[in-house]
Amino acid sequence: MQTYIVHYKNIDTNECGKVEVRTEDMRMGAIFQASKVLESDFGEEGFKLIEIVDVEHVQNGYVCFYKGKRFEVYAETPYDAQCKVAIENKVKDKNRYQITVMLAELNGKQVTHIADF
Repeated sequence: MQTYIVHYKNIDTNECGKVEVRTEDMRMGAIFQASKVLESDFGEEGFKLIEIVDVEHVQNGYVCFYKGKRFEVYAETPYDAQCKVAIENKVKDKNRYQITVMLAELNGKQVTHIADF
């Protein structure tokens, strides 16, 4: 499931807002899900005055460690975060496994890891 923020504008009042949706589909799926939410919020007549302005894909925050250094990146998956750090720091493919990736932010909210023994 991916999280998207769909920004909209009311044509009549110029009022702007946003709706957060989760979908497995890409951009069009997010627009469809947001349309259903907005139609239920504004009603059929009010929905006709709504214009979708932008669709923003929310990425998760990761903290990566490599050779005693700490890196913070935003990516869709831990693998993408590992690849970003490897590219930025010119880590060879054969040494990429040495990059440790920890989730730090999920959908804009801080994640706390607890050691349960």
